[in-house]
Amino acid sequence: MADKTTVISEDDTTLPKSKVELQPILDTIFQSISSDTSDPIADVATLKMITHCEPLSGGLSNQNFHLKTPTSDFVLRINTPTSDSLCSRERELFYWQHLAEAGLAPTLHYVSDDRRLYLSDFIKSEPLLCQGLETELYKIDLLKTDSIAQKPLELADTGSSSLSWQCLETQCSAAGFTQSRFALSRSHQSPCSQNSDIGFPNQAHVLLLSLLQALQIQPKGDYHISLTEQWQAYHQQLTALVEKVENRTNAIWQARVDALLAKHDDFAASLKAIEACQLSPQFCHRDLNPHNLLLKDNRLYCIDFEYAIASHPLCDIAAVLATHNLTPSQQAYLSQHYLDSHPHLSADAQRLLPAAIEMYWVFACYWALLMAARSEQGKQMEYLNWFDSFFACITSNQKLG
Repeated sequence: MADKTTVISEDDTTLPKSKVELQPILDTIFQSISSDTSDPIADVATLKMITHCEPLSGGLSNQNFHLKTPTSDFVLRINTPTSDSLCSRERELFYWQHLAEAGLAPTLHYVSDDRRLYLSDFIKSEPLLCQGLETELYKIDLLKTDSIAQKPLELADTGSSSLSWQCLETQCSAAGFTQSRFALSRSHQSPCSQNSDIGFPNQAHVLLLSLLQALQIQPKGDYHISLTEQWQAYHQQLTALVEKVENRTNAIWQARVDALLAKHDDFAASLKAIEACQLSPQFCHRDLNPHNLLLKDNRLYCIDFEYAIASHPLCDIAAVLATHNLTPSQQAYLSQHYLDSHPHLSADAQRLLPAAIEMYWVFACYWALLMAARSEQGKQMEYLNWFDSFFACITSNQKLG
């Protein structure tokens, strides 16, 4: 894998937006990879023959481009200084390379010395086949919360009952997850039986379980952080920003900070309970939302390892349940099969799963406020809107003005 210096602007507002603006970057990457005889790209010369360049959607903190050549497809990622402040690029690359070797992530071909540019293989995500989708629509009423309406599922343009993996995106709160558990128990339907199209309209739960079990055994490396340590780190960064004059005078931002910090004691109590069920840490991606997963050849691949680290074993399944539009039966199947006899968790893990889902949204709230405070003014409101969306998923939340 090539690793050479590439200089681009330190200002998030001047990132390239077109093929013409990208060309100097691509020329530099081409020169770097061409001089590295160990790089596995056999058709490196095609980087000088880009036939298609299109921004990829889904990322909230970085910019990604799909580059198409006559023989290959790549993804060029440009990391922003704002996101640099919340993650370790060295750690991110360590896990990305290990998961690529394990066949769980796209191959990474190039990293600039300043860690601002990554070039990796492009994996085109395939549609997820569904059964009875038009009539059932996942019975999504069971998963709604008071403040978050479930997004309607959109059929993929394939001429059959299927949808893109990204269309599984939702926001399921701990309360919504608990409600779906209760509804399933009252229906007397076994989460282990997959005979019902209503309960199992697709194989998302099976694919997710396979991925979670594969991630569970990945190398932990020398990087580790507990849930409590992560919360404390976010909390300290946020309170430090509150002291800055420009943030104290931002009433919209400050109102949201106050709302989040008011729940400090609730978060501390939840974390204490969750930490108690961990027997040992394991590798965690920590952001397995549908936009960070790609489906190809009936298996899932991960992307975006900015927050990957060894941590609490409930992190990844909580993220999956919080962000994927699964039926109550699918949720139960996934949680039961993943948590039963889990080598790194005690028997209390199943009971504490709603608390772990809630902490996923708590961390998302901290992230959104930190990104808003560190972004230029035109971008701040976008992150504050994300905060409002995340905060609504926290149990017993208060309304914001």
